[in-house]
Amino acid sequence: QNNFLGTGTSNSLTINNSKVNTIYSFSYTNPYYTRDGISRGFRAFYRETNAGNANVARYLTDVYGGGVNYGLPLNENNTFRFGLDYEHTYLKTTDNTPQEFQDFINENGDKYDVFNASVGWIYDSRNRSLFPTEGVRNKLNLQIAIPGSTLEYYKVELNHKRYIPIGKKSTILLRGEVNYGDGLGDLSGPPPFEYFYTGGSQSVRGFQANSLGPRSVTGTSDRSLGGTVETVGGVEFLFPPSADNDSLRLALFADVGNVYRDFDDFDAGKLRSSYGVGLVWLTPVGVLKLSYAKPLYYESDDDLDPLQFTIGMSY
Repeated sequence: QNNFLGTGTSNSLTINNSKVNTIYSFSYTNPYYTRDGISRGFRAFYRETNAGNANVARYLTDVYGGGVNYGLPLNENNTFRFGLDYEHTYLKTTDNTPQEFQDFINENGDKYDVFNASVGWIYDSRNRSLFPTEGVRNKLNLQIAIPGSTLEYYKVELNHKRYIPIGKKSTILLRGEVNYGDGLGDLSGPPPFEYFYTGGSQSVRGFQANSLGPRSVTGTSDRSLGGTVETVGGVEFLFPPSADNDSLRLALFADVGNVYRDFDDFDAGKLRSSYGVGLVWLTPVGVLKLSYAKPLYYESDDDLDPLQFTIGMSY
């Protein structure tokens, strides 16, 4: 709830029970923590995950934790963010869990206490947050498990969106995303439950969600393992069906991307791509997105999903 009891603060209580996640979380944000506009937020959560129901390698995690974060506005377009989080993770296997996860447990145990420090930067010059027609939004985030954590690793995430106006309400959207993770100390990479996944309505449409990238050579061979390197891009032409329509946009798009086990495995020739049509509709219950995509470059064993639908996600 925004402006809780007229204080200007924001509180959020979430209870989510789906096939993939069971989540209980509470967050509090004060956007006016100081007179200079510095914001401060807290969060606490408990999450159970059944990853096998998300089209990826079959494993289970129970995670609880919390943290504090700050936002520092540098000027009209730039914001600096930093925070500290604690997470306790219990990693569990099933009869069909890939051997890679069991090997990780044999080397590192199955319970981990991690303290994550994060720093980030956001540049946002869009003319509005919903259906922008011009401007740029860049987001860079670094998360690092500080010394003393059971597992020491880091993740870097870079996201870019550029809106080029075509008339008053139409725009061309250019987007790109690069994510990378690696281990520190004795850890050769991030833990497998922190790998990146791609494919689906939020990345490369026309492919089943989270299905791209390397797959397990043992256990359930038809499931994605994810990877430590993710690269995704796309171009999209968004336009209203009529000049006076402010809640609906039609789209023509092309997507490209994949995820790789590490940098040494990166191969531009393995990038998957697709093209298609879609719509984005602002509804009272959230943003509804519908797309129909045809694969442009794919392999015979890829999991295709031409018609995709999501609701409640930001755009």
